[in-house]
Amino acid sequence: MGAQVRERKTEPGFYVIETGGKEALGRVIEHYTRYPLMGEKRESFNKLKEKYKEKNKL
Repeated sequence: MGAQVRERKTEPGFYVIETGGKEALGRVIEHYTRYPLMGEKRESFNKLKEKYKEKNKL
């Protein structure tokens, strides 16, 4: 996706992926809009997407 990504393992079976930059985050949002998540992940993603849209006036 053209961004520097750092992965952290916080506890067994759970990972955190950190990325920076407005363009990289936009591509992540575009990807998960095209290929939707399910359940709790979808709810978290929708909150992230709304914050991104508010901040970037989309």
